Amino acid sequence: MILMLIMCSSIYIFFVFVDLIPIYRSGKYKLFSVYTLMLTVSYVIRVLISIGIKIPSPVEPIKKIVISIFNI
Repeated sequence: MILMLIMCSSIYIFFVFVDLIPIYRSGKYKLFSVYTLMLTVSYVIRVLISIGIKIPSPVEPIKKIVISIFNI
């Protein structure tokens, strides 16, 4: 479990240095904000899964939304 967290963290740190810092330096702040948000959400989900917390599937809420929109 600890090794998995270390590996995931190192991959995310690599993405920050390779992708995120150049985006910030180029002045694309909107892209930087979206990328940071997505990276943070995916990292939190990855850590929760790594430590054994079960994440509920979004299939049922999405199905209910689609059914209510299209009246199927």
